[in-house]
Amino acid sequence: MKDEIKFWNEKLKKEKEISPKEIELLQTHIHFFEHERGIHLIVTISFSFYFLYSLTMLLWKPNLLWIILFLILGVILGFYIRHYYILENGVQTLHKLYDRCIEKEKVS
Repeated sequence: MKDEIKFWNEKLKKEKEISPKEIELLQTHIHFFEHERGIHLIVTISFSFYFLYSLTMLLWKPNLLWIILFLILGVILGFYIRHYYILENGVQTLHKLYDRCIEKEKVS
């Protein structure tokens, strides 16, 4: 996604006009990233439920297994939240780039 953002930023700086075909390509890439973002949202929410379940079980019946599971899920959930945050911000940046491309669209 970083490469995609970098590519479109440079393209917008260099060129005065963007063709409709290029805008369609950007729109397709945005859809792919939005799909990935949706999948990661589902996974993040699932891990949140597992994390809360392990916390509930740890508080209800504390033992070493629940402590280990709670810690492992906490670390994994932290990484998923970070990854989802990066995806969300990247997609928002691509939408802004798309708006800038529309402004520079070549009228045929």
